[in-house]
Amino acid sequence: MIALSRVLQSRMITPIVENPFWRLVIIPVVAIGLLLWNPFHPDFSGGQTITAKYLAGERPYLDIIENNPPMTFYMHLPSAYLESITGLRGEYWQYVIAILLCLGVVGLGEWLRTGHAVPQDTDSAKRVGIFLITLLIMPSTSFASRDQLTFVLMWPLLALYAEDVIKPRTHRAWVDAGIGVLAGLGVCIKFYFFFGPVLACLYLCHLKRSVRPLFGLENICAVVVCLAYLASIRLWHPAYLDLIYPMLKYTYFAGHPTVLYVLANGLLIGSTFYLVMELAKDSPRLDDPRTKLLLIAALGLSICYFAFARNLPFRYLPPASCIFMALAAAQTHGERSLPIKFYELLFLALCLWFMQISNPYRAEATQFGRSLNLERPKVLLLSGDLGDGQPLIRDLGGTLVNPGLHPWVTLGLAISMEDPTTYEEQLQFSRWIEWERHLTAQAVERNPPDLILIEPYKLVNWLAWAHMNDRLGKVLDQYKQVGTADKLIFLIKKTPEELAEQALRPPLID
Repeated sequence: MIALSRVLQSRMITPIVENPFWRLVIIPVVAIGLLLWNPFHPDFSGGQTITAKYLAGERPYLDIIENNPPMTFYMHLPSAYLESITGLRGEYWQYVIAILLCLGVVGLGEWLRTGHAVPQDTDSAKRVGIFLITLLIMPSTSFASRDQLTFVLMWPLLALYAEDVIKPRTHRAWVDAGIGVLAGLGVCIKFYFFFGPVLACLYLCHLKRSVRPLFGLENICAVVVCLAYLASIRLWHPAYLDLIYPMLKYTYFAGHPTVLYVLANGLLIGSTFYLVMELAKDSPRLDDPRTKLLLIAALGLSICYFAFARNLPFRYLPPASCIFMALAAAQTHGERSLPIKFYELLFLALCLWFMQISNPYRAEATQFGRSLNLERPKVLLLSGDLGDGQPLIRDLGGTLVNPGLHPWVTLGLAISMEDPTTYEEQLQFSRWIEWERHLTAQAVERNPPDLILIEPYKLVNWLAWAHMNDRLGKVLDQYKQVGTADKLIFLIKKTPEELAEQALRPPLID
């Protein structure tokens, strides 16, 4: 302890610990270390997987079954392409791109506020430090997820609204246009988070007693980007609107969270808002309309979270980030609007809350899969959970044979059929399930898998599901079980001798 104390008091360490500008350097370094230490989030690896299939020539929504709009493919294209030419996993490239994007938008927001992208004083350095911690460290394993990138792209627009409250604009029109384009791209990633900027803009109109802010160049550009995106879906990916979108009601939104879970999440979120307002109300900076505007935006993002985000904790990142950025805007060098201990505890509580969605790293399954010595295996995944195969398949250096990340259409419809359904709905469900099974059979015939992963699931017997298609059933009959790890059943192809012996066996008599 004495030695540690002397180290902390040394001339080399003290400036780093006490100087806020050094802390700005440390934060990205710590963030990168945490990203390398944590396993990849299943959604994150899943985006890389389907984009790799897209680059390989498969058609979205025809050969690839994906419930998300095309922006999921587009946003992963740069990192997936870099993976194809460098060999380094696309997840790492996506991290690099996301870190640069976070640094860029924080600098842009600070430039809108002070006229300098790089902090010039202690107050700015502390504020930017909070921004960077909020964007780079708090997301934990959900870093660079679609939800986080949505907020990152929206942040310059919120910062522009906030500065509009107190001072006239002095920058060129192309800056407003660029900020609008970024926000439009963010809305295209997660359309339901648009309510946050909308509420912020309405609050800006209220403060200015005018509707003119609604027709600002930044808003027009954002709307144009969104309309162009919708048009591109209709022109280039009509199958999404005609086939995928109608079934989302029964598949994507089929799993309803428990009342207790919703109440628990709502209690934490509501308590956050209440304590922030209660503890900050005595600060003279609370009267700053910029802080109020950002809290209004956070409220709008929270409403979207409860309405559309299926109550997954990491999807609360946008409103949580907005809350902490509002708090950062209220900080001054001479005083704090919140007690530091409360701030740290609240920050820690939210970090731990977001981290609970991280699937445990399937070390046993990865080790067993590697022991099979299959070089870049082609893998068929029959499971009810995205986390069962992703990022395990990519950890094995494999490629996915399935038309989708897993049979999510069958899974969602199986959950829907637990509730009362009409006869017409059941017929439509059967058609959709058969469509997914047919595409799976086509994919397996086109790329016979080296490895099949199956997880037992109470609602669907995956082997029985596969055998309801003759072609798919015949293929699966050529595989044998070689082990189980982390509840996953591993199957590899039978040897020629085993297949010959199987062909000589008399058929079973029902």
